[in-house]
Amino acid sequence: MKYFFYTIFFAVLLVSCRTSEQLIDLAIKRNPSIQIGTNDTIEITNIIIDSIPVIINDSIVYEKIIRVIKTDTIIKNNSVFIERKKSRQEIRYLYKLEKQNNRLNNKIEKLEARLKEKNERIRIRNESKNERISNRSKWWIWLIIGLIIGFFLRIIFKTVLNKFI
Repeated sequence: MKYFFYTIFFAVLLVSCRTSEQLIDLAIKRNPSIQIGTNDTIEITNIIIDSIPVIINDSIVYEKIIRVIKTDTIIKNNSVFIERKKSRQEIRYLYKLEKQNNRLNNKIEKLEARLKEKNERIRIRNESKNERISNRSKWWIWLIIGLIIGFFLRIIFKTVLNKFI
C-alpha cells in the first residue's frame, strides 16, 4: 500500500510537469505581448602605454607601463515580442470592424464625389453668370444719354420757336 501511494505521487508529478514551450504558451495567453530575448554587453576600453625613465646601475632604462581604462559600456538588447494568438471571436470582431470601416470609407468617398460634382456645377454656373454680366449691354446708359439729348432738344426747339413766333 505504501508503494502504491508513492507510485501515484510520482506519476502525478511526472504528468503535472510542463515543458518550457507550454509555460511560454501559458504566459502568452495571460499577457498579450511578452518579451523574449537576450542582452549583449559590450565594454569599450582604452589601452594607454607609457614609458617612464628609471635609473638602474647608473644607466637609464625605460619601463613600459600599460594602463587599461574602461570608458563606456554598451548594452545591446536583442529582444523579440511575441503576441498571443487571437481567438476566433477576436478574429470575427476585427473582421466586423474592418467591414464597418470599409463601409464608412465608401460612404465618405461617395459624399466627397457628390460634393465635388456640386462644387463643379456651381463654379460653371457662376462662370456663365459672370460671362453674361460682362456681355450685357449697358441699356441704362443709353437711356440717360437719350433723356439728356431730349432735354437739350426741347430747350433748343423752345428757343427757336419763340424767336420765330
